[in-house]
Amino acid sequence: MTGQEDAAPPAGGGWERMKQGSFETLAGPMFRTTQDLGPDEPLRIGFRVLPAHCNFGGTCHGGMIATFLDMALGLSIHTATAAGGPTMSMTIDFLSPGLAGDWIESRARFVHATYRTGYCDVIAMGPRGPVARGNGIWRLIRPKEG
Repeated sequence: MTGQEDAAPPAGGGWERMKQGSFETLAGPMFRTTQDLGPDEPLRIGFRVLPAHCNFGGTCHGGMIATFLDMALGLSIHTATAAGGPTMSMTIDFLSPGLAGDWIESRARFVHATYRTGYCDVIAMGPRGPVARGNGIWRLIRPKEG
């Protein structure tokens, strides 16, 4: 695996490359799907661990996993509520390493929303099981009503 050309998602599953801003482009590429979702799972995102994502020990850097979980949680909140905004709080537990070449994907669960905040949790799954889990609270910015 040498670059982003090696980042393809697994075959099937309806994966499409996400439109990304400049930061996400540096961290990506990332993909999304709405096929085969679990209960309360608004969408699923995934990425292939590239050498650029790895730390000096040869495993996926914790900062990459944190970025991925932040995006999975935030996009799930946005999809479930049609509102979005900044992360207010996020907690991460790192469970096992992701290796170069691994496909890692989210299993996010929308938990609850008030008018101003959204709550979600997520597990990042790799080929050998859970890589990390996290939960977060988002500030919801809703469009102004007529």
